[in-house]
Amino acid sequence: MLRAIEPQHLAAEWERVRAGLLEVKKATTDDWLPEDVYMSLRQGHSTLYIGTGAGGEYVGFLVLRLVPTFHSKAVEVWCAYSASKRPLMRRFFPHVQAVARNVGATLISFASARDEWEAGARHLGFHKAKTTYHYPL
Repeated sequence: MLRAIEPQHLAAEWERVRAGLLEVKKATTDDWLPEDVYMSLRQGHSTLYIGTGAGGEYVGFLVLRLVPTFHSKAVEVWCAYSASKRPLMRRFFPHVQAVARNVGATLISFASARDEWEAGARHLGFHKAKTTYHYPL
């Protein structure tokens, strides 16, 4: 089960979410900090979803953002963390689809530089749209 965490209740979840964000950060070249995610969540620019298993145990989290597209809007999976290292997106993707439909989004997106995401994304029905390369100066 995924449950949305309202901004006013973020502090109660933050320590374990921050620890997960630090793990996610190790696998990305993006320049965000856990504090940037916190601010986005507190300001309502993104939403935290805590995942729990059948017995109520914590299994990880997703941070979703609603972003405008040229003609519509998309739900972007900004951060995904699995406490068990099992694929969280596969488990909770139907919920992400429901969230996207609920807010009138016409697209669900995510970006990752990790090659292992390509097969998982295809399995869920995602189509590769572009690859981004960076040249740091």
